Amino acid sequence: MNNKQRETKMKLDLTIIHKDPSPSEGVQQAIVQFVGQHYLVSSSTRMTSDETLVFKCNSKGVVSDWLECGGGTCLTLEDVLSDFDNFLYRHGYAGS
Repeated sequence: MNNKQRETKMKLDLTIIHKDPSPSEGVQQAIVQFVGQHYLVSSSTRMTSDETLVFKCNSKGVVSDWLECGGGTCLTLEDVLSDFDNFLYRHGYAGS
């Protein structure tokens, strides 16, 4: 499989299970499934810049490990969801 095919497959492997329609009190979240693992993607605008972090969770969004496994500062929820594979930290991604 070449890099372009792998990139396309990774984008297809992301399933958004639930996404808040709009921020509530500066926080917007999504529960996604990616390559067999569930993640909670949480975005906050409460700080001086946007911050979106990714945590492992179950299919209901209950976090199993509060050690962030993706995301970063100056990122929106849409930024992370649109390129999820590249915003996961490699040590936190079971598929690497």
